[in-house]
Amino acid sequence: MKFKTYSLYSGYSMGDFEDIRTILENNNIAYKYNVDNPEGKFLGPGMGTVRGRTGSLGTQRDVMYRYEIKIARDDAEEAEYLVREIKRNSR
Repeated sequence: MKFKTYSLYSGYSMGDFEDIRTILENNNIAYKYNVDNPEGKFLGPGMGTVRGRTGSLGTQRDVMYRYEIKIARDDAEEAEYLVREIKRNSR
């Protein structure tokens, strides 16, 4: 998938992430996504991960993962419109 990307969604809600992916798939809009867990980052040999060294006590589960959806810049206007309209009509 070669294109200049546009970040359509970046946030911590898995529900919103899945809803937007479904909208894009139903409208045949190509996308790429990334799921990032900052506490799972490898610190280096013999050091493990951030969570392994500091633990996860006190970490809010709803912000443990950051989700991002990228689309082609050419599809940005249509995708934003579709997401906005479907979210508005589902309230």
